[in-house]
Amino acid sequence: MSRAFEAAHIDFGPDIQEGDITVSERFWVPDAMLGRGMITEALHAAAKRFRDDYYAGQAGRLGAREAYLRASRSIGTTTMPVVAWTVLSHGTLSGWAECRGISKEKAVGQLILALDKLAKHYS
Repeated sequence: MSRAFEAAHIDFGPDIQEGDITVSERFWVPDAMLGRGMITEALHAAAKRFRDDYYAGQAGRLGAREAYLRASRSIGTTTMPVVAWTVLSHGTLSGWAECRGISKEKAVGQLILALDKLAKHYS
């Protein structure tokens, strides 16, 4: 069984409803993926940096906002939605898969591809 297939069956913790977004109550998807050996430290660091720049930019730090926008462009419009869902909004991969009508395995692959683009941007 492939790692991506195994990942599709991981329980990322109970989901709770906050408005229209289902979020993981326990932990962040990149943390769970790192803990399972599904992503590298470099991909995890890229996700954390992207999240931190986003929130700092929202708080009014211009440099962080510009860094977030540059990183967003490096991800591209095709893979940005899965990053917004899981990295910025703390949504689950299961929720993303259900929302998009795709398999959990494909959702995992989309996120890994996006994180790889981010890591390359930051390197």
